[in-house]
Amino acid sequence: AHMRRMKRAHLGELPLFPGIPQMLDTLRRNGIRMALVSSDSEANARLQLGDNAAYFSDLACGASLFGKAAKFRRILKRAKISPSAAIAIGDEMRDMDAADAAGIAFGGVAWGY
Repeated sequence: AHMRRMKRAHLGELPLFPGIPQMLDTLRRNGIRMALVSSDSEANARLQLGDNAAYFSDLACGASLFGKAAKFRRILKRAKISPSAAIAIGDEMRDMDAADAAGIAFGGVAWGY
């Protein structure tokens, strides 16, 4: 709880990694629909993303440490997209496990917090 309070207090000071806003814009201009699934709160996600939150058609936040697979499935259902037409990008092994449980391809990044 202390860590989450500290993060929230300083979230506005933590910039996105270089190039992320441009990447999100390029993906959207190329017709890629994006959703965000996070174990963090939606308020924190929106605070961190700022205006970049507009790039995401859906946000499913507040997932428990092991509840992301269900969030992935809900996002796919709402978007009417089959798991085979989606890819989850994450920075943790549990993100990969959740994508696998939901039948979604996974791409890992090494630049997460």
